[in-house]
Amino acid sequence: MATNIQVAVRVRPFLPFEAGAKSCIDVLPGEDDNQEASSHQKLSQGKSVRIGSHHAHRDGHTFTFDKCFSGLATQVEIYNTLILPLLNSCLEGYNATTLAYGQTGAGKTYTTLGPVTSPDFFKQSSSKDAKHAPEYDVVGILPRALRDLFIELQRKSDSLNKNCDENPADGDENIDSDNRDDSGEE
Repeated sequence: MATNIQVAVRVRPFLPFEAGAKSCIDVLPGEDDNQEASSHQKLSQGKSVRIGSHHAHRDGHTFTFDKCFSGLATQVEIYNTLILPLLNSCLEGYNATTLAYGQTGAGKTYTTLGPVTSPDFFKQSSSKDAKHAPEYDVVGILPRALRDLFIELQRKSDSLNKNCDENPADGDENIDSDNRDDSGEE
């Protein structure tokens, strides 16, 4: 049975002061993962996480989700995989929600907002142009979604205005038809 709810897990990368430590969490590839995916995507995305497998006395525990992202996953991957489809659905009139949940220090704020986002990120005219902004790779999912939402709404507004300019309705004809009764008399 298909469901509209998806659960994704992101294992945050080590912080600078944690460098050199061994991770106790592995992201495992899923059986149906895309065979054409890049080697980076194969390392950074999967369907399951295994916790505690690095201890000699444990086999670890495996948990399966709709999507799992390792510490190698970029903000761009997270956004394109999880958020962009929801944004497109919203623009089609469907409701969508994203919820970040986890303990303190798990990376919720980093994933959602990223580090400081420069106002220049929002001045870009499209995602392709935004790749030139210095923080493109690290900006969070919320600034990306807002930028793409407003770009798409502007594009649709421009398209609608262009359509109206090319096919203006005759205002007098519409007013006259509203003032007539069923017999055609005013």
